[in-house]
Amino acid sequence: MDPKDTGTPEKSGKKLEGKIEEFLGDLAGDREAEAEGKAKQAEATGQPVEETPGTNRTTNRQ
Repeated sequence: MDPKDTGTPEKSGKKLEGKIEEFLGDLAGDREAEAEGKAKQAEATGQPVEETPGTNRTTNRQ
């Protein structure tokens, strides 16, 4: 199974939404929005997501 294959239109949409949010957060310098976008992408691909200790940010664990 291809790890980039999200499997369903809903998951593909969630991944695209996350990419857009991550991009806009990066563009605006909004680290929280960028982290939320990454979390949405990870959720769509089934990767575990954890919150970075001491912050309100999430990271993808691979």
